[in-house]
Amino acid sequence: MRLEHPRQWGACCLGCELWQQLGLDAFWLEKLPPGRQGARWDQILQPLVLYRLIDPGSEWRLHRHWFDHSALADLLGRAAGICFLCEGR
Repeated sequence: MRLEHPRQWGACCLGCELWQQLGLDAFWLEKLPPGRQGARWDQILQPLVLYRLIDPGSEWRLHRHWFDHSALADLLGRAAGICFLCEGR
């Protein structure tokens, strides 16, 4: 048995649960309309907020390191290894 691609689950799962229980998903969906190119700002805001709560750091670190080493992509239903900030670039 060997462990491959270990990721942080607990804090990410708790953060997603709190986000939903506080109704932040519906609140921000209403307040943040889609961008000109179809960007869903409500879906971009959630990982940014959770990152600041769980493991604060720069946006560069979020994009280059943390997103790939956390389970947030799996919990949010996004393809693993594709950062939400760089999709389409």
